[in-house]
Amino acid sequence: MDTVVQSYKVLTMIGKSPFSDGRNQIVGGEDTDGAVTKFNLWVIGILALVAVGSGIASMVLTVSTIVDVACVCLFVMAPTVVVQKMKLRKLGTLRNQQNKLRIEVNKFAEQNEQLKNSNIQMNLECTELQSVAAEYTAMTQKHGEQVDRLLAVVTEQGEIQAKIIKSLEAQIMQQAMDTILKSDTNQDFAISCKEIPILKLRMRNIPGVEFDEANFDRMFQQNDGELGLHEIMRLFHNLLDDIPEEDNVFHLKPELLLQKKNFVGL
Repeated sequence: MDTVVQSYKVLTMIGKSPFSDGRNQIVGGEDTDGAVTKFNLWVIGILALVAVGSGIASMVLTVSTIVDVACVCLFVMAPTVVVQKMKLRKLGTLRNQQNKLRIEVNKFAEQNEQLKNSNIQMNLECTELQSVAAEYTAMTQKHGEQVDRLLAVVTEQGEIQAKIIKSLEAQIMQQAMDTILKSDTNQDFAISCKEIPILKLRMRNIPGVEFDEANFDRMFQQNDGELGLHEIMRLFHNLLDDIPEEDNVFHLKPELLLQKKNFVGL
């Protein structure tokens, strides 16, 4: 674990693999110690034991100072070689860990690059979204003003239309009064049986009014075949809807004036 931590520190410091600086290998391994690391540890151990055994045998069987010095040097070198081989094995393990760490670092670098690209794309989308939001806000404000103006215009038109309808109703009432008075040919303020056909004809041609002839005949029959001043005033009251709709002689229809019916004045 300490080895991995140390390797990570080196990676952080130099920003590259601690195994090589591009030209020279920093940590020893198979590339720098291939002459030794190609042998397995158990082979080196057996050879070291054979060498020590041979040295002991030479010292026992041969009486020579040179042989004794050579054997002592062998006794020192054999364990040293075994220990060195063990260290080289550990260095190989460290290299594997460094390689794994380097792979992880490369993955992190790729992910960091992807994250950077995603962040750039997100910034572009945010900028575009802000632009769209600004346009939408301006459009909403503009349409809101237009809607308010439209409501004001509609309200004003409604008021004007109501005034027009009242004016048309007054005009229709005046025409109806003129029609009834003109039908009183003898000017006795009464409509007799002889004057009824002319009155009906005139009332059927009053623009803006639907004449209910059945109700008129019923009212005429109820008054002994003659309409006096009182009954004529009832006709005018009828124009103001003072009686139930089903009994009306006149039904005001101002919109019929738009059909440009010609008023027949006889």
